Amino acid sequence: MRAGLVPKVWPLLAEAVEAGVQRGWNRAHKHTDAPHEVEVRAEIEKAVTNEICERFHVVEPQEEG
Repeated sequence: MRAGLVPKVWPLLAEAVEAGVQRGWNRAHKHTDAPHEVEVRAEIEKAVTNEICERFHVVEPQEEG
Protein backbone atom coordinates (compact mmCIF):
# COMPACT_ATOMS: atom_id res chain seq x y z
CA MET A 1 0.00 0.00 0.00
CA ARG A 2 1.23 3.50 -0.83
CA ALA A 3 1.01 6.42 1.53
CA GLY A 4 0.51 9.92 0.29
CA LEU A 5 -1.76 12.87 -0.19
CA VAL A 6 -4.81 12.64 -2.42
CA PRO A 7 -6.09 15.97 -3.74
CA LYS A 8 -9.73 16.96 -3.62
CA VAL A 9 -10.16 17.22 -7.37
CA TRP A 10 -13.46 19.10 -7.66
CA PRO A 11 -12.51 22.06 -5.46
CA LEU A 12 -9.17 22.27 -7.24
CA LEU A 13 -10.86 22.19 -10.65
CA ALA A 14 -13.45 24.78 -9.56
CA GLU A 15 -10.64 27.05 -8.35
CA ALA A 16 -8.86 26.69 -11.70
CA VAL A 17 -12.02 27.53 -13.66
CA GLU A 18 -12.82 30.53 -11.45
CA ALA A 19 -9.28 31.89 -11.75
CA GLY A 20 -9.28 31.28 -15.50
CA VAL A 21 -12.57 33.09 -16.04
CA GLN A 22 -11.34 36.09 -14.09
CA ARG A 23 -7.98 36.16 -15.88
CA GLY A 24 -9.63 35.77 -19.30
CA TRP A 25 -12.15 38.52 -18.54
CA ASN A 26 -9.35 40.84 -17.48
CA ARG A 27 -7.30 40.07 -20.61
CA ALA A 28 -10.28 40.66 -22.89
CA HIS A 29 -10.81 44.08 -21.30
CA LYS A 30 -7.12 45.04 -21.16
CA HIS A 31 -7.11 47.36 -24.19
CA THR A 32 -10.79 48.20 -24.55
CA ASP A 33 -13.79 48.73 -22.31
CA ALA A 34 -16.16 46.97 -24.72
CA PRO A 35 -14.55 43.95 -26.43
CA HIS A 36 -16.55 41.77 -28.82
CA GLU A 37 -18.20 38.72 -27.27
CA VAL A 38 -16.05 36.45 -29.45
CA GLU A 39 -12.88 38.02 -28.04
CA VAL A 40 -14.11 37.64 -24.47
CA ARG A 41 -15.02 33.97 -25.00
CA ALA A 42 -11.66 33.22 -26.64
CA GLU A 43 -9.66 34.85 -23.84
CA ILE A 44 -11.68 33.09 -21.15
CA GLU A 45 -11.32 29.72 -22.88
CA LYS A 46 -7.54 30.12 -23.18
CA ALA A 47 -7.17 31.26 -19.59
CA VAL A 48 -9.32 28.46 -18.14
CA THR A 49 -7.38 25.87 -20.13
CA ASN A 50 -4.08 27.34 -18.90
CA GLU A 51 -5.21 27.35 -15.27
CA ILE A 52 -6.32 23.70 -15.49
CA CYS A 53 -3.03 22.70 -17.12
CA GLU A 54 -1.12 24.48 -14.33
CA ARG A 55 -2.89 22.40 -11.67
CA PHE A 56 -3.28 19.00 -13.37
CA HIS A 57 -0.99 16.64 -15.25
CA VAL A 58 -2.81 14.80 -18.03
CA VAL A 59 -1.85 11.15 -18.32
CA GLU A 60 -2.76 9.34 -21.51
CA PRO A 61 -4.15 5.81 -21.07
CA GLN A 62 -1.69 3.09 -21.98
CA GLU A 63 -2.58 0.61 -24.68
CA GLU A 64 -2.97 -2.98 -23.62
CA GLY A 65 -1.02 -5.41 -25.63
